[in-house]
Amino acid sequence: MPRLSDPPARPHRGVAGLLLAALAAGGGASALGHPTPVRAPAPAPALVTATTSTGSLNAELTATGPAAESPAAAEAMRHLTPRHMAIQTRHWMVLSDADVAWTREQSGRLERTHAEFRRVMRRLGIEPEPLRHKLVCVLFEQRDAYRAFAREADAVVAEWVAGYYSPAADRTVFYRADANPSVVAARARLAELEGDLAAIESRLLDARRRGDVEHARRLEAQRNAWHEHLGGEARRINAFTDEVGVATVVHEATHQLLFHTGVQSPVAPPPIWISEGLATSFETDDTTAAFGPDHEHPVRRVRFNELLADGRTLIPLRQLVAWDRVPADDPAVIDALYHQSYALTTWLFRTRRPQLRSFMLEIRDAPPRTEADRVAAFERAFGPVERLEMLWLRWERRSG
Repeated sequence: MPRLSDPPARPHRGVAGLLLAALAAGGGASALGHPTPVRAPAPAPALVTATTSTGSLNAELTATGPAAESPAAAEAMRHLTPRHMAIQTRHWMVLSDADVAWTREQSGRLERTHAEFRRVMRRLGIEPEPLRHKLVCVLFEQRDAYRAFAREADAVVAEWVAGYYSPAADRTVFYRADANPSVVAARARLAELEGDLAAIESRLLDARRRGDVEHARRLEAQRNAWHEHLGGEARRINAFTDEVGVATVVHEATHQLLFHTGVQSPVAPPPIWISEGLATSFETDDTTAAFGPDHEHPVRRVRFNELLADGRTLIPLRQLVAWDRVPADDPAVIDALYHQSYALTTWLFRTRRPQLRSFMLEIRDAPPRTEADRVAAFERAFGPVERLEMLWLRWERRSG
């Protein structure tokens, strides 16, 4: 961060730099959870009107869509406090302790993900099963409450996970992006710098009172430069927060739809690259437009291109396609896994869609259970791993 006596000549990256890793393997990442089985659900408590400081939120019932009764909702409610309110859309029951406006916004993004998921599956030639009941999404205002629920209800303890889908409980869970540790740290740093700006303002007023015109002129230029700089940093933080929030909703909803509709088998974990590849390929920062593997998500694309240019950080494809879960908490490996899976899945969707369809149907109907089985299934669909890796990365280098 520049010294106060040296006003920035260009936007400085000190505050926003705290955010750079968060979409990869840090606070903005999400995961497909494989928690321990949950207990049998108890009868669901009645959904009543709840009141917060923002007002009253009644359940919003619709005339169409799957039945509202959901064992997943009943199980989730057993772990929640009365602060959680219920809102129903056509395909989801959303349980939230956050404010009404934000909760409604996430609910709309869930519905848009459902629509785009159906569109992409049609293009892929795969027919998802109808929803058995309304899907369940649990939202938290604060990260600490989210982490307590994740740990106690779903045995999800990884620090880097900002949201997850639990196949055992059939629910998505995440917290508001404003509580992301990277965002909190960046805003705290910004507040410190705003205090420094106030000190410059005080010195400027003092110089004017003394009639020190030249010193006042320098301080005014310094004040203006810092004001512009901090305004840009604040906008960057807000944009990052919005992007993380939208991407997390879409990512976890995609996992939920893949499993609940039988596109991916609940019997055994699918290869991690296809689970995370599909989920990341749907990520977007704008759910009002079309999104999915036939559209780019610039954040993922830029980071993959960085990994590709470095070369040393890429996971060998034979190793990647053999895994059925995210490896131990190694930030570099997790970073590479998510972004390589994104790039590989979007490339296959665009250049080898029939083979991708065959692969997805095979691992759904006969889930591979060993690393050797997963590699064999991949090669039956796409050919020898090393040859496909060569063709894929050559295409990426030419396109990048």
